[in-house]
Amino acid sequence: MLHLSSTPRTTICLLAFAFALSSGDPTTAHAGEPFDRARSGIGWTMTRLDLDVTVDAAGRQTRLKGTARLRLDLDESYGPTLAVNVRRAVMRWVSLETTSANAQIETGLRRSEFPESRFATLRFDEMRTQGDEIDIRFELHSRGRADQFVTHPEFAMASWTEAWHPFAAPRLDRGERYTSKLVAIPGTTTLRLPAGWISHSDGTLTSRDAGNDGTVDVYSIGAEGTTAMARSYVAGRYTSEIRESHGRTVSVCLLGEHALSVEDLADKLGKIMEAQEAKLGPFPFPVYAVTEAPDAVSDAWYASSQQSFIVAKSSAFGYAHGNLPLWAHEMCHGWWGNTVSTHGPGSKVCSESLAQFGAVIAIEALEGRDAMVEFLEFSRSGYSSYQCAKGYFELVREGVDSPLSQLGNSGSSADVTHNLANSKGMWVYHMLRDTLGDDRFYATLRSLVDRYTHAHMSLDDVRHAFIAAAPDAKLERFFAQWLDRGGAPILDATWKPSKDGAFEIELSQVDTTDPFHLDVEIEISFADGETRRETIELRGARATTVIRTEAAIERIRLDPDRRLLIWREAYGPRP
Repeated sequence: MLHLSSTPRTTICLLAFAFALSSGDPTTAHAGEPFDRARSGIGWTMTRLDLDVTVDAAGRQTRLKGTARLRLDLDESYGPTLAVNVRRAVMRWVSLETTSANAQIETGLRRSEFPESRFATLRFDEMRTQGDEIDIRFELHSRGRADQFVTHPEFAMASWTEAWHPFAAPRLDRGERYTSKLVAIPGTTTLRLPAGWISHSDGTLTSRDAGNDGTVDVYSIGAEGTTAMARSYVAGRYTSEIRESHGRTVSVCLLGEHALSVEDLADKLGKIMEAQEAKLGPFPFPVYAVTEAPDAVSDAWYASSQQSFIVAKSSAFGYAHGNLPLWAHEMCHGWWGNTVSTHGPGSKVCSESLAQFGAVIAIEALEGRDAMVEFLEFSRSGYSSYQCAKGYFELVREGVDSPLSQLGNSGSSADVTHNLANSKGMWVYHMLRDTLGDDRFYATLRSLVDRYTHAHMSLDDVRHAFIAAAPDAKLERFFAQWLDRGGAPILDATWKPSKDGAFEIELSQVDTTDPFHLDVEIEISFADGETRRETIELRGARATTVIRTEAAIERIRLDPDRRLLIWREAYGPRP
């Protein structure tokens, strides 16, 4: 039973019903009734949010108190509707208060795409008008857990993706949904933790009071000159290390000892950020961190990326190479996904593929080109074996390939589209970089960040930006063959003696019905130990070239510098 708290002349109804407009038709609130915007509870913006969180580890419960300010952006309204939960009902309302007078109870079930949401609705006797503001106080308690909301005796976690704190109802009449932008609200987060615990959260740590009775950490979000972020946190008996990189804080929070010490991992994170910033511009948030979660905390994920930090299971830290691709990929989501939002067909190429290319950037800068090529081809331990060239051709053999421009719209499972975006999509950007050169390639990526910060970017936007930046490169065909069709080239090279001491080399494609247009560099090894490189323009099913040589050809290597995504014997059987 819900406990309702009220102030004089104010009555509030807490709805334990699923919220929102009727699914499929955003013009009705109840079956057969016209949609009334003024009474719907939409159109309010939360302009400030201060949270006070108590983590009761022994009781496996989190208690949340807070205050918020809301502003009306519609022309008129009878009051706002607040919600918590979107995936699982882990938070329940305990109380809600406002000093505003003459609120009235409103009841009723509203159908929603958020069946686990719990809503509190304020209704005033008198209409509120655009620009009006109200202040509220609230309290909620957790009940149970979700994939990314956990209160455990040794660890606590709350991800913004679970909607664990109140937010203003989105404008479903305009197609708005629950996103990080909806809950990126300036304010503070105070975390009250068991003794010996510390936390990491989005925002800037402004104070930490650790005593025998517990720890109190306070974070500021969206202070003047900084970016407001969605609220997530982790907490436990952490050992932490902090580094400064170009005015940004990079930190590590570990629960135990691992292959890399907390100090070494913090140093590596700082270098990853420097490498990515050199190519993409300033990291969009003031902080970034890698934090540890116990392996037993969830079976649903291996690592979970929040806006300005990643939570990874303990097993992710057990590699001598430090699992650089994982941290680099998730850090790069700071640009692609957390700052630049994506939408439309092929949107994963604008987010996941670009974040994966962030791992390529970091590996090349920290470990060299050979290590970068090794990752492009074969991934590495601790990371997905599908997310590389070898893994891509395995997906092709499994029959789950799909054009990149259709990812997210093809009906394939989320894991399949994720792996396709991170394998083939990574290679598309690698080949595009090789085609354009570093200067034009990275300048175009930076221009996309500048243009689409806090906006939605589509795959067509990416195409058009690169085509405009390099009109001489004829990228229309490049994008058409690498994005709009499935598969990748399977090539054969044969040679035979020709007249006058020459050899004729033929390069052919297995798929003769829809051949790729490629410039294929070949490395020719001769019987006398010499080598020579030639480039063959393959514009159809086959192409030939004649070379003069005094020694017989012993071997031909295709694309020796790994500039192209083509099938190789090391990737397994031919698809």
